Amino acid sequence: MTDAAQSFTAGDRHSRTTGRAPGELGDLAVAFDDMADAVVRSERDRRTMTADVARNCARRWPRCWPRCRPGWRNCATDWCGSHARASPA
Repeated sequence: MTDAAQSFTAGDRHSRTTGRAPGELGDLAVAFDDMADAVVRSERDRRTMTADVARNCARRWPRCWPRCRPGWRNCATDWCGSHARASPA
């Protein structure tokens, strides 16, 4: 279990415990594997969300920029935000 934890910490997101022990140590190994799976899912979701945000910004920026330059601080809510809601994707 120590090897799996050290490998996971070093970036090997496929690292899991091997074998099962009885009692509390076995429960700990199962909990580690569950935690590792949750971390991997969370990282995947974060990457997906970041890519989605980048795509949306890239798509909307050319329409927003000419109208937002004078008041850039309110761009997202004043023009781009309302325009994005009113326009089909």
